[in-house]
Amino acid sequence: RNGVPYQEYRFRIFGRDGSPDLFVECVGTAAAGSDAEPVQYVDRLVVEDGGRTLASWLIESNGEPITTPSAPLIFQKISDDPF
Repeated sequence: RNGVPYQEYRFRIFGRDGSPDLFVECVGTAAAGSDAEPVQYVDRLVVEDGGRTLASWLIESNGEPITTPSAPLIFQKISDDPF
């Protein structure tokens, strides 16, 4: 917003027992003097197709789980070579 910080984000990458996937948590808080609403979400990073596809699924928003099949696909990267 015109070069003025609006929200500050912190990211944490972690694993969960029993899952080969990585998880990314994002926590956003209002920057000093901003009226931004806090946000918190967790994405699940899934490698598929022999390492050629990376997908990110939103699985939690503001402390509420989002379950499959309604979990939205945030992005998908497809490559000719494994990651």
